[in-house]
Amino acid sequence: RREGEGTMAYASSNVYRGQWKADAKCGQGTMEWTSSAERYTGEWKDGLPHGHGEHRWLRPQDPSSPVQAQERYVGEWEAGVRQGTGTFYYANGATYAGEWRSNQKHGPGVFVFEDGSVFDGLFAHDRMADGRQLPGPAQGPLPSHRQQAQNVLLQHGLQLKRLYQLYAQLGCQPEEAFQLSLPQFARLAVDAKLCSPRAPMAAILRIVFPHLDHPSTLPRAPLLAAQQLRKHLRRTAAAAGTEEADPSLAPPASRNSVLASRDLLLSVRF
Repeated sequence: RREGEGTMAYASSNVYRGQWKADAKCGQGTMEWTSSAERYTGEWKDGLPHGHGEHRWLRPQDPSSPVQAQERYVGEWEAGVRQGTGTFYYANGATYAGEWRSNQKHGPGVFVFEDGSVFDGLFAHDRMADGRQLPGPAQGPLPSHRQQAQNVLLQHGLQLKRLYQLYAQLGCQPEEAFQLSLPQFARLAVDAKLCSPRAPMAAILRIVFPHLDHPSTLPRAPLLAAQQLRKHLRRTAAAAGTEEADPSLAPPASRNSVLASRDLLLSVRF
């Protein structure tokens, strides 16, 4: 039986360093998941995060980004989920500080968007429910299409993560489901009814799998990481903004991608 201080190295290369009680993680400790690049440091009980702690997602820094690349949550936990009061720091600079229930924003809280605008009020099941929206600094520019798309993605991030995880498990074992393959994403696009006459499947696939336009560089089994999906949505939203005045001025291939990106962003709202 493990008791006191100790280190446990798992076959998956994940490592726990900290306190044990009755053969379970209990007390202060740090768990590093190398397979998913995550780390939790804080209190444990019965083998799960419980009490106060910090969970950090260890994505590498994007040299072109002026803001942090690593998302993190600092606050209260209960039986392995965010529960109670805590603050989530998003990679784009946005923050949420308030109440949590079962990993969702639920109760009074304050969400500060990356453009400086603020929502102060009540949240229900990870969504803004009732409150007031305050503008950002008066001297600052209006949010770009890219920022607006990011705000939508942040607002519905939990639902997107669940969908991503569900479809990444199709045709493989759950423990092997880390990234969406092209067939898995195509199934998601069909089930979510993303395809339309102005946004055919081919145009959507070119947005999220840009190598499809260059068969010589296409991997044998194209994969799409979750952060790549979010990045493509932001980029195509920015492209939509530059051509919003008159999309007909863009080349046909670009027009299809812009129209497809708009349909994708609208579908995120479900």
